[in-house]
Amino acid sequence: MENGLNFFISFVEAHRFIGYAILFVGMLLEGETILIGAGILIYLKAFDPFDTFMIAIPGVIIGDFLWYYLGMFLHKRYAENKMIIYAKKNILRLLPNFEQKPFWSIFASKFIYGLNHSALVFSGFLKIDLTLFAKAEILASIIWTIGNLILGYIMSYAAINVTHNIKFFGIIVISLILAFIGIQRLITYIARARTSA
Repeated sequence: MENGLNFFISFVEAHRFIGYAILFVGMLLEGETILIGAGILIYLKAFDPFDTFMIAIPGVIIGDFLWYYLGMFLHKRYAENKMIIYAKKNILRLLPNFEQKPFWSIFASKFIYGLNHSALVFSGFLKIDLTLFAKAEILASIIWTIGNLILGYIMSYAAINVTHNIKFFGIIVISLILAFIGIQRLITYIARARTSA
């Protein structure tokens, strides 16, 4: 491997605990991109697969519960707010059975780009049973976390087989991540268009 890539890997390994802290905080707020990045670092052997998974899962689950409690707060304070009513209509358009089948709606939302956080807030807003919410979120989070880590691993494998130059490696990885996000957005757009018709 080129010196730049070796330096990057050595740097991340030397600061692994800071990387794990960033991973944990990233799981509270964002998700896909951070996990894909962690998968890339697993392939490069800068992160340990087991440690990464064991740090990501609590971050994801704690973050999901924070979004749920935000929904409960919004229900108490802003139940009749026009923006909240508009968001509710959008969620019900994509997940029309949300109130009748909350488990599967919450589970499915984890895999629809740009919808998950809204669905989590909406779950709290509707005061979905916390046990049911926890079961759906934990199951979805485990599958989603493993899937995104594997995706990052595969992206890193593909990029490293094209080049060992750190600049080109970075460009390839970023291009693959953007393509993945673009595909997810396209699928969401098509789903919205179908439910609107």
